[in-house]
Amino acid sequence: LGYDYTFVESPGDIDRADKLLFPGVGAFASAMETLRSRGYDEPLRQYIVDDRPFLGICIGLQSLFEGSEENPGVRGLGVLPGAIERFDVRSGCSVPHMGWNTVEAARSSVLLRGVDAADPDLTDERFYFVHSFRKSADDAQADDHVLATTEYGDQTFV
Repeated sequence: LGYDYTFVESPGDIDRADKLLFPGVGAFASAMETLRSRGYDEPLRQYIVDDRPFLGICIGLQSLFEGSEENPGVRGLGVLPGAIERFDVRSGCSVPHMGWNTVEAARSSVLLRGVDAADPDLTDERFYFVHSFRKSADDAQADDHVLATTEYGDQTFV
């Protein structure tokens, strides 16, 4: 992407960051435990509350919510309301959801440059998904943090 980067190695690194990218693969409970035990939880929460540039992928996104059905009773950062839910298998879809999906932009962003519903040549750009949990778009449509939505079967999610 052409950016210089530094790995976060201490809670103070979070406050010093110009931008944060928080990727992750794993279980919600262990991710939250690691954030808390290393003292990253409050600086990360404050960074996001202060509306600083942040991109959460997978666990990085899940951690922003109050909780997750993956590990009931484990608190997330609570920056965003609600909880992450498991896909509803009653719809006939396999879980985990794995595959390429188009997205529908909820607002413009440099992250979605080239994915513009006004340009029919760009609406079939695809992103790869591998996950069992999601935030329902029904719960989040009015949320200013929603950048885009996509569908799996009849389930629309953030």
